[in-house]
Amino acid sequence: MTELTQPERSNLSSVEPPSVQTTSILRKAIVQIGRLLTIAVIVVSIVSLPATRFWLSDLLANLRLQVILAASFALLWTAAARTWRQSILIAICLLWHLTFVVPHVWNATRPQTVQDGPARLKVMTLNALTRNPRHEAIIAQIREFDADVVAVLELSSSLASKLSERLTEEYPHQVLHPMDDGNFGIGLISRRKLDQVEIFELNRPIKSIQVSCDGFRLIATHPLPPMGAQLFRSRNEHLQQLSEHVIESETGDSAGTIVMGDFNLTPWSPVFHQFGNDCGLRRAVLGSSLTPTWYAKLDWFPFGLTLDHVWISPQLECIRYQIGRDVGSDHRAVVVSLAKRSASTTKDAALKSPLGAK
Repeated sequence: MTELTQPERSNLSSVEPPSVQTTSILRKAIVQIGRLLTIAVIVVSIVSLPATRFWLSDLLANLRLQVILAASFALLWTAAARTWRQSILIAICLLWHLTFVVPHVWNATRPQTVQDGPARLKVMTLNALTRNPRHEAIIAQIREFDADVVAVLELSSSLASKLSERLTEEYPHQVLHPMDDGNFGIGLISRRKLDQVEIFELNRPIKSIQVSCDGFRLIATHPLPPMGAQLFRSRNEHLQQLSEHVIESETGDSAGTIVMGDFNLTPWSPVFHQFGNDCGLRRAVLGSSLTPTWYAKLDWFPFGLTLDHVWISPQLECIRYQIGRDVGSDHRAVVVSLAKRSASTTKDAALKSPLGAK
């Protein structure tokens, strides 16, 4: 039997067992994936910064909840790999994104002193989806929530006929402008009398409706979805002109202003906050508000977006916030119960609002 020489013994002892080699390869793969995740989180965070100027940035800002989930996964991955520098970078990005979302998770607004009786109003906004054939489900949901005023977006002529036929007794006051060759039909139906009805257009030939109802000023609107640079600019122009309309048409004697519809915009986008600051309105919400209103067929928020909103002026307080069930549309209804604030509370809030400055 031939004995091994000393160099051969040294080479043999330096060869790692297969299990050690496999562990080393796996470790390198985990670290490399962590690097890629870190780069992705940083790039997405940086790209989302100029959300008021570029459509891709705005898209990522509207997907901020999904970005937070992805960043949380990346943080856990890098922490498990003990790549602490990467974990710190991801944590910084994650905390920044959370500043946009946390206020909507734990909504700190407490109901202020409000008035009873006619100073209260319940409104509902529903994007019905033009091609949605489930008209009976839509009518049943309208009856179920029993709102005083209902805004119906993507109103088709067939649904408009159904609303006129089936809901005339409950909702005798109706302003309907259906459209079958697009997604921008719109209508308002109301239990209470509608006065000062105004059909207006902003930057595009898309109708919005403004009415007066028992002293409340209501506006229903539906800007374009910002899919692409041109549509992004169009939606932003719509919101800018809408905020100007809200301020310029304020008479000072209304019980409060309510603007509702499908805004194609989530609360965690800077464009959302810019619109609220420009027109002096705030989102009507009470409690946690992460429930998506689009895509409606999936209840869990990572797979949906909160695009439908009710905005209110400083005179009003949200005392209940509800999301409807699936009725065949890609959206769900938003139902808000409102009450007029007491005089002292309204005065304090109005001082901070462009509407109160008029």
